[in-house]
Amino acid sequence: MHTTVRLGIYEVKTEGKERKHIPGLSLAVIQDGVTVGEKNYGLANVELSVPVTSATIYEIASMTKGFTAAAILLLVAEGKLRAEQMMDNNSAIQS
Repeated sequence: MHTTVRLGIYEVKTEGKERKHIPGLSLAVIQDGVTVGEKNYGLANVELSVPVTSATIYEIASMTKGFTAAAILLLVAEGKLRAEQMMDNNSAIQS
């Protein structure tokens, strides 16, 4: 099922929320550090029928590994980090 979500002047298409067994989700568009649109859908707690709100705290599990890897690759691309050096060695960081 496709849903078009309008957040300010932006449109976000969601797909497969039910198929992937996602009980609830929050979407936000942030431009220049300012939230320009926000929508919340579904349930934060299925058993108690608690709806998702902007204050819902999500467990993100291992999602941060991908963000960390991308940040490291950006530092390598900018010449601020040498990928071939051990990460626990402070000399890997270039000031």
